[in-house]
Amino acid sequence: MRRAGALEWAITYARQTGAVPDIVTAWMFPMAIGHAFTTRVDEVRQRSLDLLDGAIRHVTEVGPDVVVRSEASEQPAGPALVTAGIGTNLSVLGWRGMGGFEEFQVGSVGH
Repeated sequence: MRRAGALEWAITYARQTGAVPDIVTAWMFPMAIGHAFTTRVDEVRQRSLDLLDGAIRHVTEVGPDVVVRSEASEQPAGPALVTAGIGTNLSVLGWRGMGGFEEFQVGSVGH
C-alpha cells in the first residue's frame, strides 16, 4: 500500500477540489547504458501499460467519482513528467520501488 500513497493522495485531492488528475507513465529502452538486458522492448512497454491500467483501475475502484486522464510515453521519465506538467498547478509523483533500493523514500526520478 505504501507505493499507492501518491495515487491515494491525488484521489483525495481531486475529490476535494474537482481536479482531474493525469496519470502518466513513461519508459525507455534500454533503460541504462551498458547494462545487460534480458527483457525485450515490447515487455518493457507492456509492463508500463499494465502499471498505467492498474492505476486507472485503482482510481475507478477507490474513487469512482474521480475522473482521470492517462498518458503513456516512450521517453525518459523526467521529460515526460515535465511535458505532462505544463499548464498544471500541482504535480504528484509516485514511485514503483523497482530500482532495488526500496529503503529510500524517493526514487531516482523524484530526485
